[in-house]
Amino acid sequence: MNISSKEVKYSSVYSAVLELLNSRQGLASVNHSTLARMSRVSRPWIYKYVGKTKEDIIKRTTEHYIDELFRHRKLPVINELKELRKFIREDSLSFLQQAQNH
Repeated sequence: MNISSKEVKYSSVYSAVLELLNSRQGLASVNHSTLARMSRVSRPWIYKYVGKTKEDIIKRTTEHYIDELFRHRKLPVINELKELRKFIREDSLSFLQQAQNH
């Protein structure tokens, strides 16, 4: 499977967002300039493909990692909301830690 340049850029930006969110400044450190510098992707590209606002960036990054989580995990049978919350809390934390280490 060939990975496109666009996919590489998305991955780089999403990884940078995770790194920033885990930094001491957390959410406050997420901005286009810092992301561009860390991911080596231009600010205009981030604005166009990832989002114009911090909220857009966080939403897009979250959607990406949730998609990855469900693509690589076998989902349990979930009958109640509390089971879903437990799955998301426990399994997504594990997945995000793995994703950050790659």
